[in-house]
Amino acid sequence: MRNRCRLLLGFILVTGVAAAQLRSVPVNGAELHYTDQGRGEVVLFVHGTQEDHRVFSAYVDSIAEDFRVITYSRRYNYPNTNSYTKGDEFSARSEAEDLAALVKTLGLAPVHLVGHSFGGIITMQFASDHPEMVKSLVLSEPALVSWVPGIPGCEGEADAVQQELIGDSKAAFETGNDEQALDELIEFFWGADFEGEISPEIMLALEQNLPEVKALAYSKDPFTVQSPAHTGYPMLILTAGNTMPMLRCTNKKLLQEYPEAKHHHLVHATHDLWATEQQVLLPLLMDFWKR
Repeated sequence: MRNRCRLLLGFILVTGVAAAQLRSVPVNGAELHYTDQGRGEVVLFVHGTQEDHRVFSAYVDSIAEDFRVITYSRRYNYPNTNSYTKGDEFSARSEAEDLAALVKTLGLAPVHLVGHSFGGIITMQFASDHPEMVKSLVLSEPALVSWVPGIPGCEGEADAVQQELIGDSKAAFETGNDEQALDELIEFFWGADFEGEISPEIMLALEQNLPEVKALAYSKDPFTVQSPAHTGYPMLILTAGNTMPMLRCTNKKLLQEYPEAKHHHLVHATHDLWATEQQVLLPLLMDFWKR
């Protein structure tokens, strides 16, 4: 599950180009930072693990010419300062509750939802709980880890996530060694020999989002979600040709589950397709939302 193109993601996190001013709003006992730019129908982006609102910043200005664009950082992601205490609830379900509260507080519904990776399963739970708030749904390789044990030939992929990502990171956090936890994450995504090639700026971005990884590591059931019913709103599924083995399994099952969804396969992309495929994704998304 190595993916060296995550470096490009880190670069975007550090050098985000969006001009939107950062704001904050109280949500379920936490403070969430978000950007709000443009007018019209609302497009709301939900980022993945160890990311934050900046991962979509390269898209905001262009989309805001025709839509109102909201990006936000989830509860334990930069620049939020919400503290995590061992035992606090953290899961895709609890994050979906935060998302629902954000949408209600800001009066955004109905929204065009875009969810990537862990953010993808958050949007699936949100759409299941609040279908009336969804105008359309874009799922970008959702992290459907809970589906893997039921997919023939893919059972071992969930074990890799549980041990190599969750287990090893948790062991480091148990000893109070956040630096070791970050090393485990780097080894999981890039390989043990790659740490020296990561710039200080990118390391800072990874460190800034480490609190979410700690919450994930201690969560009893972070990945289980309720799939949304086959409803009337449009759905677009994005998949990458050079993605992780586990996601190849879940992407295939997702397409089988929602045969009515529009599907776009980015042949040369990795899981971090938002960092590398802007020229393809921007016109694709604009066309999808305007139909």
